[in-house]
Amino acid sequence: MIRHLLLILLAITGLHAENPFRVPEGFEIAQFAGDDLTHDTWAMTISEDGKVAVSGPGYIKVLLDTDNDGVADQAEVVFNKARNPHGLLWNGDDLLSVQPEGIFLHRTPPGETLPGGDPELFYKLPGGGGEHGPHGIRRGPDGWFYVACGNNTNISKGNITTATSPITDPSQGTILRISPDGKQSEVIAHGFRNQYDLAFNQHGHLFTFDSDGERDHQLPWYSYCRVFHIRVGGHHGWLLPGHQRSFNRPPYFFDSATRLNEIDRGSPTGVEVYRHTQFPEPYRDGLFFACWTYGRVYFTPLTPKGESYESHDHETFLEPVGNLGFAPSDLAVHPLTGDLYVSVGGRGTRGAVYRVSYPNGRKAAKPVALYETPRDWSIHKDRITAPAPLSPDQALTLFEKAKDPSTRLNAIRHLMLTMGDISTNEARRRIDAGYTANKPDALAGELRRRALFLMTEAFDPQDPGHPQQYEIARLLAMLKADTNAAMEGVASALTRSSHPTHDAHYLFCLSQMPGPRESVRDKIARGFLEIDRKIEERNLLTDRNWGVNLRDALKAQLEFDSGTADRMARSKKISPASVHLLSLLPEKDHRSMAQAMVSSPHGWNREALVFVEKHMPLPGLKPLLTTLRGAWKSAPQLRTDLAGFLSRHGTEEDRKIASEFQRPPTTRIDLTPFAEKMKIVDWEKGDSTRGQATYARYNCTTCHSGNRRLGPSLRNITKRFNRNDLFRHINEPNLSLSDLYKATQITTAEGVYIGMKVYSSEAQTILETGSNETIRFSRHDILSERSPNRSPMPAGLLLGASPEELADLYAYLEKL
Repeated sequence: MIRHLLLILLAITGLHAENPFRVPEGFEIAQFAGDDLTHDTWAMTISEDGKVAVSGPGYIKVLLDTDNDGVADQAEVVFNKARNPHGLLWNGDDLLSVQPEGIFLHRTPPGETLPGGDPELFYKLPGGGGEHGPHGIRRGPDGWFYVACGNNTNISKGNITTATSPITDPSQGTILRISPDGKQSEVIAHGFRNQYDLAFNQHGHLFTFDSDGERDHQLPWYSYCRVFHIRVGGHHGWLLPGHQRSFNRPPYFFDSATRLNEIDRGSPTGVEVYRHTQFPEPYRDGLFFACWTYGRVYFTPLTPKGESYESHDHETFLEPVGNLGFAPSDLAVHPLTGDLYVSVGGRGTRGAVYRVSYPNGRKAAKPVALYETPRDWSIHKDRITAPAPLSPDQALTLFEKAKDPSTRLNAIRHLMLTMGDISTNEARRRIDAGYTANKPDALAGELRRRALFLMTEAFDPQDPGHPQQYEIARLLAMLKADTNAAMEGVASALTRSSHPTHDAHYLFCLSQMPGPRESVRDKIARGFLEIDRKIEERNLLTDRNWGVNLRDALKAQLEFDSGTADRMARSKKISPASVHLLSLLPEKDHRSMAQAMVSSPHGWNREALVFVEKHMPLPGLKPLLTTLRGAWKSAPQLRTDLAGFLSRHGTEEDRKIASEFQRPPTTRIDLTPFAEKMKIVDWEKGDSTRGQATYARYNCTTCHSGNRRLGPSLRNITKRFNRNDLFRHINEPNLSLSDLYKATQITTAEGVYIGMKVYSSEAQTILETGSNETIRFSRHDILSERSPNRSPMPAGLLLGASPEELADLYAYLEKL
C-alpha cells in the first residue's frame, strides 16, 4: 500500500506526541527548543550560567527560557551573517564562533546580557573546508583554545608560531591549539579525516570521534568511525585531503594513535565528557559521542590504562524509535543542572535541541570542577611515545630474530620509515597511494636482497588477514619485488575462499611488483574475475572507490603482462558484477566475455546489461531472459535496471510486466464532482481566520512553510493563479511540477515512502518527508528507489472539503 505523504506526516506527528526515543531506564528526554527557534542546528554551547547558544546556516542565536519551565520560548539573534559556523564556545560573557575564515569574537556590549553587533576576528584560519573544515572548539585547563579542524581546513606550517609545537608539518585533519589572546598557535595532533568535535576529561586528556571513509567500503585500508584518545604529537591515520580520495594508515603501527572504539559506519558529530553528578556513577567522566547518519548518541566509559585508556564496548545511549528522523549535531552538558543537551540538524533537516535528564539524581546534582589537573599540567605531557629509530640492518636483524608478530611488525615499520614512509602520491595511479615508497631507493643493494629474502620466507598465505602478512606484502610492493619467489608467495594468498578485502590488498601489492608472471598469471586473472562475485555472495557494501582502485590495479597488471587479458577472456564463467573491469580488456574478447556472463544467476546491474546487450547477438540474449526473470522475482531492487532490458527483448508477458512497473502510480482522479462543488461556493463568506485553521488541518504548513520547504512558497499565490486553476493544481499537484520539488520514491517490505532525498550512501538513505520529519532506510531494506515525475503531495487533497471550507481556505490564501 502506498503511504502518501499526508498519512506519513500524520503518523509521525503522533509519534512526536509520545516522545519516541529510547534511553536507558530511569532517564527522560524532552524537547528544549523546536525548529521554529533553531532550524537546522549545527553547533551548540552552554555558558557557566546556563545560556544555550546555537548556530546554523547563516545564524548564531541564544535560546532563552524566560518562564523557567524547561522549554525555550525565545531566540535572540547574536549574528545573522555567519558563514558555516560549525563551532561555538562561551568565553565569559562573550561568544566565540568557528567559521572557515577564522574564529570570531562576539562581544557582549556594556550593560547588555547577550552578545550582539558585528564580531571581531580573533584568529585567522585559511578559509577552506565546508563540511570538512574547522568545527568544535574547547578551552583547556591551561586557558588555551583547542579547535578540531577537518582535513580540508588546510592547516599548514603557517599556523605554527611556537617553538614547542608537537607537530611541525601538519597532515590532514588537525587539533589546533591557540593562545588565550589569539596571537600564538601550534598543532598538537594530526592525521584525522573529519573530526567534528573534541572534549577534555577531568585529567585534561582530549578525546574525539573521527569519521570513516564512506567511499572505501571493503578496501584494505577502510576503517570504521573511530573514537580516539588524542595523542599529542601523534598521527591518527588519515593521509589524504578531501572526502573522495583516501588512504588510512594501519592502527597497529607503533607511530599511529590507538583507537579506543570503532563504531561502524556513520557521520560523527558532537563529543562530550560528562562532568557532573546528576547522571549515575557509571556515566561520570565518561564519553558521549553522536552519529548524524544513524541518529544515535553513544557512550563509552573512560578507564585509564597505562598512558592511555581501555577499549570498552560502547552502548547506544539515545536513539529514535521506528523511522523518526533524528540527526544529532552537537552535545553539551548544562553546568548547573547536569542535563545532557543534544542539538539536531544538518543539511537542511529539522532543527531542535533536546534535554536528557536523570530525575532521581537531579535534586542532589551539583556542579563539579571542570578539570582536576595539577598546577604544572601541560598538554605536552600527553605526548605519544615511539621507539628509537633503527637502521635498516638493525631492523632486518630484529625481524630475523623475532618470533612474535608484534615485534616483526615494528621491524617492518622501521624499514618503511627508512624508505621515506608509505607514499600517498596519486599523480600516476590511485593504487600508488599506500603501496609505494617515498624513497624507494633508500633500501638498495645487499640490504634490499636481504629484505626480499626475509620477507618472502616469512610470508604465510594461510593467514592472509593477519597484519604481519599484510605488511610483509606491502613492503614487498614498496621494494618493487622482482623475484619469482616473492610473486608466487603473494599470489598464493588469492584463493577461491579468501576474503575479497584481502584479495584486493594482495592484488594491489602485485600491481607494484615487476617480477615474472608466467607462474602466477592464472591466480591473478582469477583473483580479478572472482573478487566482485565474492562481494556479491557475501552481500557486502562497496562504494565508488572500490571500482576505481580495482581498475587501476588491473591496468598495472596488464602493463606488466598482457597475457592476463587473454586468460581472463578465456574464462567460462564471469560474474556480471565484474563488468566494470572488462572494458579494460581487448574489445575483440568482449563477445566471448558477454557469453560467459549469460548463465550467471547473480550479480546483474545496469552496466552488465548494457555490456551484454551491446556485444551479444540477439539470439544469444534469449537464454539470459530466463535468468533475468528469476532475478526479477528474487531481487526486487534490480527491477529498475531489468525493466528496460525485458521491455526490449522479452516476450509480450515480459513487456507487460516491465511496462506496468515503469508506469508511475496513477494520480488521475475524477474532478467532476469537485467542479460542481466549486459552482455553489459562496466566496464572499470566506473567513481567513477559519481558513488558517483549514490550512493547518490539511497539513499545508508542513510542506509550504518554514526554512526548508518541500513545496513552493504560497505567498501571493492567488495573484499568480486564478481561483479555478489554483484549486485544480492543489488536487492535481503533478500537472506542472518543477524539478526542484520532484520526489524520491523508496519501496521497502513495509510499504512505499515518498519524500525529498537529504543524504545517500551505500549504507543508508535519508528522506525528508516533511519540513520537520526525516526517515532513515538501510540499504538492505530498500527494494527499489525511483524518481517518478510526481510531487510528494497527495492527489485529491481537497476532494472531501466542504464548500464553506473552500471559501475560508481561499480567503486565507489571499492574505499570504
